[in-house]
This record gives sequence, C-alpha cells and structure tokens, in this order.
Amino acid sequence: MMPWRRVLSFGALPILSALAPLLAVPSITSHLGADGWSAIAIGQSLGFVVLAITTGGWGTLGPSLLAAEEDRPTLYRASLTARTLIGLPLTALFAGVAATLAPEDHRRTAAVMVVGVAAWSFGPLWYFISIGSARWVALLDAGPKVLAALVASVLIRDTSDELVYPVAMITVATVSAAAGAVMLARGGQGIAWSRAKRFIAQDAHLSLARVSTAAYVGLSVPLVALLAPSAVPAFAAADRLRLLASNALVSVAAGLQSWVFVDGVPSLRRQRQGVAVMSALGVIAAVVLVAGRPALERHLFSGVTGLTTGLVAAHAVALVAIGAAAGLVLQVLAPLGRTKAMAMSSHLGAAVGLPTVVALSVAHQSLGASVAIALTEWIVLLALVLAALRRRPSPTVPA
Repeated sequence: MMPWRRVLSFGALPILSALAPLLAVPSITSHLGADGWSAIAIGQSLGFVVLAITTGGWGTLGPSLLAAEEDRPTLYRASLTARTLIGLPLTALFAGVAATLAPEDHRRTAAVMVVGVAAWSFGPLWYFISIGSARWVALLDAGPKVLAALVASVLIRDTSDELVYPVAMITVATVSAAAGAVMLARGGQGIAWSRAKRFIAQDAHLSLARVSTAAYVGLSVPLVALLAPSAVPAFAAADRLRLLASNALVSVAAGLQSWVFVDGVPSLRRQRQGVAVMSALGVIAAVVLVAGRPALERHLFSGVTGLTTGLVAAHAVALVAIGAAAGLVLQVLAPLGRTKAMAMSSHLGAAVGLPTVVALSVAHQSLGASVAIALTEWIVLLALVLAALRRRPSPTVPA
C-alpha cells in the first residue's frame, strides 16, 4: 500500500523548502529591480551547480549506504569530509564566475549568493531524507530556509540592502550544518578521511553524472546572461520556478525510495506505483505553474521580469518529464544499483542541453532557452525509460 502519510510529509516539506526562497523575491524585484533580481538569480544558479556537484551520490545512494552501515557516525564524517574537499574550492571558483556575469553594480551580490546556496552542501539533509525523518528535515532544512527568506524580505524592504538575503542564507546554512555535525558525526570508529576518498573514487561516475546534470540545469541562467543579457530577468524567473518545483519533486521521490524495498529487496509493484505517483505529481506541478503565471508575474516578480505564458509553458513541459524521471531514478534505477545508466542519462542531457541552450538563446532569447530546457529533460526521460526497460537479471520481488 502506498504510504500516503510519507508522501504528504515528504511532499509538504520539500514544497515548503522550495517555496522558501520565493518569500524574498517580491522584496528583491520591487526594491532592487530587474538587475538586482538578475544578480541574485545568477548567484543562485551557480550556487546550485556547486550544491549538485558537492552532494554527489550521497542523496541518491543514501538509503542503501545507511542500510548496510553499522558505524553511521563514521559514515557521516566521511560524507562531510568528501563534501568539504569538493565544495570549498568549487564555491570560490563559481563565486568569481558569478561576479563576472552579473550586472556591473551587483557583482558582489551575485558572488555572495553563490556562497549562500552552496553552504547547504554541508548540511545533514541527505541523511534525514534517507532515514525518513520528516521532523529533522523540517527543523534543519525547510524551517531555516523559510526563516532566512522572511528575515531577508523584511530587511530588504527596510534597508534596500541586497546583501541581506545571501548573508541570511549563509548564516542559517552554517547553523544547520553545525547542528548536523554535532548530532550525527560524534562517536563511531574508523578514519573518515580514508572513507571519504574511497567513496569519491568508487562513485566517480555518479559524481560526474551530477556534474552533467548541474551543467545543463544550473548553467542555463549564466549562459543566457553571457549570450543574451537582456533576457535574463524573464528567463531566470521561469527557470527559478521550474527548479524549485523540480527540487520538491525529487525530494518526494527520495522520501519514497526506502518504501520500495520489501525485506531488503526492491518490490517491482512498489517501483511501478512510485513511478506512477511521481509522474502524476509532475503533471500537477506543470498545471499549477501555467495556471498561476499571471499572479506570479504580478505579485511575486512585481511585474519587472516580463514573464510570459510561453516561457512558463515551456518550463511546465519540462516539469512533466522531471516528475517521471525522478520516479525512475529513485524508485527503480537507484534501488537496483543502476548508477551507470543514471550517469549516462545525465551525460546525454549535458551533451544535448548545453549546445541547445546556447543555440536557441542566441536565436530566440529567453523562449529559445526555455524550449531547450524542455527538450533536454524529455530526452533524459527517454534515456531513463530505455534503461529501466532493458531486460537484465535484477533483485526484485513482485510484492
């Protein structure tokens, strides 16, 4: 039976976490204008690239790693060590890139925003999602993000200081990471350093897949900023809505990942149900996005971005594919250990997505880049479907 309580708990929390940054957007767009919004959006996009690469395979393989691990404190220390080794240099690199791409008067804001998003790379979210603890997800992820956005929203209105939001994000992310380390990394045996290096080496292909995913998802706004700067406000608005919705979808799928196992073995029936649920949620998210476009442009983006129905529709089409893909990855391929198939789909997405975004953004500005994103997500979904249908012996049970 589908665990609807888990679906609701892990649905509400990711949606709350995803919507949290939107709480600050009206203040940003109304008080900082289109250029201020562009700088924040560029910083968020590049920060997401750091976040996606740094978290690597921990979020995807978390349930199986924890299920087989008796010394969980050492595993968490290894995770934190690996993420630090990867995340710190990447954060510095992409902060510099953001400063280069942002409007001239807002470069520092874009750079600090990269740090604000990337700081969440070091938190305990993957662990608590893997063990199905909605309470701790709320306390150490969704709640702090909402708090940061609310405080920033008020302070931006009062001071018009655009650094308020990224600084608030850095502060709460640091507190969350510290709390996670205190709770989860104490005790245990073994050397976290060696475990971290071994994990990075063993799962290099999955980490490279995260690089590919981050490339075509997170670099779309920076590419538009480089190739069609005037299109950034509108494209970034639609891209942000799609990214926030897709984060919620992926988090729900991750919350259901452990449910597909029966006595330690993936259940074929539960895998199919999980994919069906995620596909339906993708369609619902797409419909809500299109229907809400006028209100979002007027109230959320203060009418300064030029968010059109065509832009939103293209990203909604992408969301339908993202929902189904999340189900296939986290309910089917990851439980079966099919990490190479997952990696290949991500590499295919990057190979198609990056040049397509470049070509269509030059030719058709924000709409072209949006169509390129939708096309890429459907190609990735097709690759995942073919991988899931490929006949091969697999440890599944029918019940």
